[in-house]
Amino acid sequence: MLVPAPKPPPNIASNLTANNLTIETTKEDINITGSNIDAQQQLSLNSAKDINIKAGYDGSLNESYHKTSSFSLGGLVGIGPLYTSTEDLEGRIKKTAVNSTLSGNNITLNANNNINAAGVDIQADNSISGTAKDINIQNVNNTDTHYSKHKKVKVSLADVLGTIAKNPLLLKKESDGKVSFTLATATIDKEAERSTKTTVQLSNIDAGAGGISLTANDNIQMTNMQTTT
Repeated sequence: MLVPAPKPPPNIASNLTANNLTIETTKEDINITGSNIDAQQQLSLNSAKDINIKAGYDGSLNESYHKTSSFSLGGLVGIGPLYTSTEDLEGRIKKTAVNSTLSGNNITLNANNNINAAGVDIQADNSISGTAKDINIQNVNNTDTHYSKHKKVKVSLADVLGTIAKNPLLLKKESDGKVSFTLATATIDKEAERSTKTTVQLSNIDAGAGGISLTANDNIQMTNMQTTT
C-alpha cells in the first residue's frame, strides 16, 4: 500500500507595481511577506511603528508507507517463518525561502520604531535610505529533511512452541471447543532516522550611484548579507 502525503500550498506572493509607490501607516506596522513591490521611480515605506519584511516559503512533503504480510505453510514443517510482516515509512520535507523584493529608482524606508528584514532583496537603480531606532537585516534558511522508519516481524514454529512451553496459560479453550493462544511475536525494529540539511539564503541590498544610507538611533545589525553600491 503506497500512501502519498498531501503537498502543502506554495507561497503566493502579492505584487505591487507603479511609477511612484508609497505605503504608509498612521498607527500600525507595515508587514510584507514573500511579496514583490516595484516602483519605476520612487518607492517609499513610512511606518508609525515597525517595518517588517520577510521571506515567504514554498514547501513540499512527500511520504510513502508500504506494508506487507504473509503466512507460509512451510513454516509448519520448519522451513522458514510461519508469518512475516514488514512496515516501511519514507518521507522528505523541503522548505524553500522566497525572498521579498523591493525595487525602484530610489527607495526610502522610514520607521518610528524598527526596520526588520529577513530574506529580502532590495534593489535600487540609484539610492537606498533607511531610518529607524534599530535596523536588523538577516538571512533565512532553507531546509531539506529526510526521515524513515522500518519494522519487521517474523514468527517461526520455534517461536510458537517456545512461547507455549514457557507459559501454557496462553492456551485458551474457546466456547466452540477449539484451542487458541496468544503469541509474543519476534520483532526487529530499525530505529527511526531523521536528517536535515540546512542552506543559507542571503538577503541582498544593491544600489546605484546614489549609494546606501542606513541611520539608526540605536543599533544596526546585518548578518552575513550582501551589499552592493
